[in-house]
Amino acid sequence: YFTLLQVKGYHPNEVDLSDEYQLYPMRFVIVFIFGLSQFMISVLLNTLNPIAAISASSTIDPLVVNLGALLFALVYPIFTFPASYVIDTYGTRAGITIGSLLALIGVSLRMLVNYSFAWVIVGQIIAGIGRPFILNCQAKISANWFSATTRGG
Repeated sequence: YFTLLQVKGYHPNEVDLSDEYQLYPMRFVIVFIFGLSQFMISVLLNTLNPIAAISASSTIDPLVVNLGALLFALVYPIFTFPASYVIDTYGTRAGITIGSLLALIGVSLRMLVNYSFAWVIVGQIIAGIGRPFILNCQAKISANWFSATTRGG
C-alpha cells in the first residue's frame, strides 16, 4: 500500500489512514451472516463421513459414500481461481450469492438420495463448486468492512 503511494509521489507519513474507513455498525451483522454461510458450506463436507460405516450393511459401498466427501474437497482447488476472479471482478455479494445458490442446488439434489445415491454425489460436486465462492471472500470482507486497527493490523 505504501509502496504504491510512494510511486505516485506521496510519502507514507503524509497519508492519514484514520478516515480511510467509515465503520458501520452493520458490519457485525454482515460478519455474522457470512459466518453462517461459511458454516453451512463447511457442514456439507462432513455430513457423508459418518454414514460410511453404516452403509457397509447396505448395498452402497463405503468407498462410494466417502467419494462424495472426497470430491467435495477436491473441486475446491480447481474452482478457487474462477471464484477469486468473480469475487475480485464483481464483488463479494456476487461471490457469496453464487456460492450459496450452488450450495442450495447441491443440497436439494442430495435430497433425492431415495431415488439413487448418484444424486448425492452430483449434489456434493455442485455444492463443492460453490465452496470457493464463499470461502475465498474472507479477506475481502475483512478489508471492506473493518479498519486495519480493528483487524489487528
